[in-house]
Amino acid sequence: MFLSRRDLLAASAGACLLPATVQAAGKRLVPPFAVPVASGLAPKAKTLPKTEPLRELANESRYSKDDPSRSTVDPELSEAYERSVAPLRTFSQAVCKTANRYVASCGKDLKSAAEAGGVLAAWANADALKVVNGETAVFSRLSALGPAALAMLQVEATIKPETRTKISDWLADRASDTVRHYSTLNTKSAANNHRYWAGLNVLSAGIVANRRDLFDWGVNSARIGLAQVTADGALPLELARKQRAISYHAFALGALVMIAEAAARNGDLSLYKDNDEALHRLVAFTLKSFDNPAKVVPLAGAPQEAVADGRLYDAGDVAWLEIYESRFPGRSPWSRRLSGMRPMKTSNLGGDVTLLFGPKPKPGKSPKKTTKKTT
Repeated sequence: MFLSRRDLLAASAGACLLPATVQAAGKRLVPPFAVPVASGLAPKAKTLPKTEPLRELANESRYSKDDPSRSTVDPELSEAYERSVAPLRTFSQAVCKTANRYVASCGKDLKSAAEAGGVLAAWANADALKVVNGETAVFSRLSALGPAALAMLQVEATIKPETRTKISDWLADRASDTVRHYSTLNTKSAANNHRYWAGLNVLSAGIVANRRDLFDWGVNSARIGLAQVTADGALPLELARKQRAISYHAFALGALVMIAEAAARNGDLSLYKDNDEALHRLVAFTLKSFDNPAKVVPLAGAPQEAVADGRLYDAGDVAWLEIYESRFPGRSPWSRRLSGMRPMKTSNLGGDVTLLFGPKPKPGKSPKKTTKKTT
């Protein structure tokens, strides 16, 4: 007998969360994080967060065209780039924040679930992001579709079947388009962090649609990255980003760690072991490099440049630490710092990563409030 994920959630009525390690009948693909037991189907939302579905996207990189390392920001290009991706960020933040509110309510906040599902349905019905023009636009599209799929995994049990199918088909179609693009690419984007983020996008859509082909393509995308990790733990293609080398190592790790955890939750632990445990070396190299950036200069060929508030990393770009810590408690060089960094958030990984992967508040204690923005 076939059981949907919603059926399994309903059958777990005595628990707040369905354990993330449980697989559905027939080994249906499961999310990389625990999901709430649905208290019912969400009603139609009376109002939705304001977003602007884009059917077509065309933009250019923020980096100077004269810099082959793609590490020098051109102010005019950066301003134009920010304008072009603003609707995508508004969308990704809207779906992740509303989905997170539903998860935080232990499945009771159907209003937030309805808002998340309503925004996803609006973009699916508009056939959004169907046309992309240029390499930058292809990558920019991922910044919306990845969060969309991860948000969908959080609330899908509350969405009516016909709407769920519409959203699932939309995500799977865009994911298939991503596969076609990257499978014929012969630039650095075919093997650097762009490919890993494309992999996470496709893998997440694969879980939503229960498409093993998409899921496996995402896993293989991570293998491409892990195969390149050096004995020291570096990624050569990210070292080529010169003064932004370490920030790009951290950025790449977001996709690699989430893919590895998604694979593990679906019975495949091999990504943590690939290339002589390359992922662990990469984590250690990146975090130790943030603590002592001078050691990276000979490898990257340039002093490392601050990217946010005088730091070498953006807070959202190390949110993957929460996922890594959940699998390997105490292993990372920054394990003891995590309590002071929480909650860790980025829409790229589904919003509030601490909510999805971090330690749960003790009964009677409320989660620490924060004003930190989701990136």
